[in-house]
Amino acid sequence: MEAELPGVGPGYEEITTIIEEADCGFAVDTAETEAIVDAIASLLKDPKKATDMGMRGKEALELTYDYR
Repeated sequence: MEAELPGVGPGYEEITTIIEEADCGFAVDTAETEAIVDAIASLLKDPKKATDMGMRGKEALELTYDYR
């Protein structure tokens, strides 16, 4: 999030909530290789979408989460 990059993270409840609320990436079942591949491929196929997600992630981090 800090690096303005979209996230592809494990679909644990807390992580899924953060990713979905910020619309900053994809939460996937890490046991499903194809889901990981699909998420990454989606970002590579649409650089604007990836950039926008990354920017939303950084904004969410700065406005919502205190990581320091």
